[in-house]
Amino acid sequence: MSRKLLSLGYIYEMIGRHEEALAFFEQVLEKDSKTLSTELIKEAHLGIKANEMALKFKRDKSLITKNLDMKLMQEKIAIFKENPKNLTGWFSQWN
Repeated sequence: MSRKLLSLGYIYEMIGRHEEALAFFEQVLEKDSKTLSTELIKEAHLGIKANEMALKFKRDKSLITKNLDMKLMQEKIAIFKENPKNLTGWFSQWN
């Protein structure tokens, strides 16, 4: 269950719904923190940190592209725009 919540958090983060993504990461820590492996707890904390960074970058867009190869990034985005199922398929394989 926790793995699915983390995946949903990542997907919501990627589509720009940061509040919902944060809720999924926090839900993993609140409900399952006593029975979770250390790996999943760390992953949830990283998700929360990534969420904070995404909100910071959303406010100042120049931070995003400062050290990024934009040509490669545009190619990857084009792949997912062409077939959005690639993104969910990738998460399904990961789970």
